[in-house]
Amino acid sequence: MIIAPKSPTGSHEAISVKLVLETVVIYAALVGAAIALGRGEAGPHWLPLIPVLVALGFWLDRLYTVAHEGVHRKLFPAHPIVNDVLAMLRESAERAKIKVPADPAMISP
Repeated sequence: MIIAPKSPTGSHEAISVKLVLETVVIYAALVGAAIALGRGEAGPHWLPLIPVLVALGFWLDRLYTVAHEGVHRKLFPAHPIVNDVLAMLRESAERAKIKVPADPAMISP
């Protein structure tokens, strides 16, 4: 059995909690920003929306990576149920898509 050395910055579980919370909070903020910019009173604000959508795409990759660690039960080795719940995020990340209508008039306020 190989025992990994303790991290100088904190326990494995504390690092995993920070990783999961950071991932979910930033994802929620990006989704909120995309919704707010897509539903402006004068129509969608396309210029600032583009980098937010790109960042959201990259963040979906991070969400997938975190959930993938849950699949292998590496996030919280002592808590297999927590790993299984977080692993379900992987399925959600694969299915998540932001659909931007071709016609900006189709976006309802």
